[in-house]
Amino acid sequence: DKLATSRRTGSTRELPDWETSPKHGYNNGDMVWFETTVNESGAQRYLPPGVSIAKGEPGVIVNVRWQPAAIFGPEIPFLLDYNEMWIMLPTVFKGKRYTYPVQMLLDDDVAATAGVDFGLPKKLANMTFTWPENKTAGSKVHFDVNRHGRKVVSLDGKIGVPSNEKIVGVNDDKNDAGEFLVMVSHQFPWDPEKDRPVKLLTKPIFTTLEQTTLTDVKVSPMSVHPEEPFADWYMGDVLRAGYMRVNCDFRPSMKSPVAWYVEEPDPKSFAEWWKNLFPVLFM
Repeated sequence: DKLATSRRTGSTRELPDWETSPKHGYNNGDMVWFETTVNESGAQRYLPPGVSIAKGEPGVIVNVRWQPAAIFGPEIPFLLDYNEMWIMLPTVFKGKRYTYPVQMLLDDDVAATAGVDFGLPKKLANMTFTWPENKTAGSKVHFDVNRHGRKVVSLDGKIGVPSNEKIVGVNDDKNDAGEFLVMVSHQFPWDPEKDRPVKLLTKPIFTTLEQTTLTDVKVSPMSVHPEEPFADWYMGDVLRAGYMRVNCDFRPSMKSPVAWYVEEPDPKSFAEWWKNLFPVLFM
């Protein structure tokens, strides 16, 4: 009863240990991340009403392969292996810092559907991610992401030296700025006075198993496609980058008042935001 078969690879894996703390549904994730300067004027129109860009703070792009993810919890022994990219912006809501995932790309339909059910901005993409098994200095990492023939982003780099850096939105659990703010709104507000969203305010919990710097990092030019408008969100420079292997899960934010979860935005502003996000979410 401790084993399950991976849907993607067909291999038999041990289920996560749900009896110990912290409990992690996302396991053995090989992750490459980089920070980049935010295009503050361009990114603002993609943020929900009442949310603003945190001035002068970097955005983070994360590419990870979960091996495996048991996203349905201990009662359903269903394992997924998949690649996923988090595209995150530093934001402020009611004076509190949050990390806003403006888009999430992944290559597994079950994981995508489950994420959308939670309100996460997930959609499918073609993803390639290679990394060295031994993680020796100078060994190469590469990822490349495309959707419907559109080039989204790629990165090449080399494993550097061991590191214990803490990155907001990734493995800095003690920094409340890494708590996620997500708008749960599944379809266009036909009647914006009634079709209101709720917010998902959640805290990622990471256990870092392995970590190094990345050197000689080269990132492709930021996508200008309206469906993946990275150039509207980021300037495209690389401020910091690294590799880590992690376990992860999410808990409710303990620093966010319950009233914030259900606070209703201005109907007109909400409808305008939804129209701005339509190609990002669905196209």
